[in-house]
Amino acid sequence: MLVARLARTDRVVTRRLLDHLACGARPVLGDHPAWLAAPVGRAAVGLGGSLVGPATLCQSAGMRSVRVLVVAAPAVVLAGLGLTHPQQLTAASAPWWTTLHLILLPVFPLLAVSLWLLLRGVPGPVAWVARIAAYGYATFYSVIDVVVGIAAGELTRFNAARGLQARTLELDRLIGVGNDVGEVGVWCFLVACAATALAVVLRLGRRALPGALVLLVAGVLFTGGWHIYWPAGVVTMLVLAVGLGLLAAVLPDPQPRGGRAAGG
Repeated sequence: MLVARLARTDRVVTRRLLDHLACGARPVLGDHPAWLAAPVGRAAVGLGGSLVGPATLCQSAGMRSVRVLVVAAPAVVLAGLGLTHPQQLTAASAPWWTTLHLILLPVFPLLAVSLWLLLRGVPGPVAWVARIAAYGYATFYSVIDVVVGIAAGELTRFNAARGLQARTLELDRLIGVGNDVGEVGVWCFLVACAATALAVVLRLGRRALPGALVLLVAGVLFTGGWHIYWPAGVVTMLVLAVGLGLLAAVLPDPQPRGGRAAGG
């Protein structure tokens, strides 16, 4: 009886490994590998953990891919829009300058949402510093789009229509005030990136270090005042997208409520 039972268990384990590899996943060996605990048909190997089948493993990989895309997408979109950003505000560039910043206005705050998603379920004061700083960024940095982008663009068009010079003292003053207020958001973003990186590393350990370092570099680059201008601003957004994506890729999947009780 014991020999027959061991033989059946061996067949189940072999099938589970093949099913796991069929999902494109790599088995991680440990005391209680999750792929061993998955049921095959009506059979299952009980190892004290929850039962996870190949469909669940594939679904987990799919959820991770979606999470990476959602978290990194705002930075990628900003990099793409940066390729079209005029280098100078003139009477000729003012129409697209205004329109572009209207488009950017709801996109830039999504960078704060990306950081909040990385911090989902992360406790502690460092995580809360990151959340508050991300909110500060979303609030103050939007002034650049509203004032330096939309308002300055419209004023330039208005001056051109009246036959005035494109760059007036009033316009320069408007741009200066907008940039000064937006600078608060820039430094809030650096704090948010640094605190997010630290909070995730404290939670996940060394596997989060690559993404944390890239995110920190992106936060530092963001202080350069390049906005999303080509090339430095576009590169900054791409570096940011890589950092956000790397951190999103190592986050654990959220556990369903009552999952532990069902597994026990």
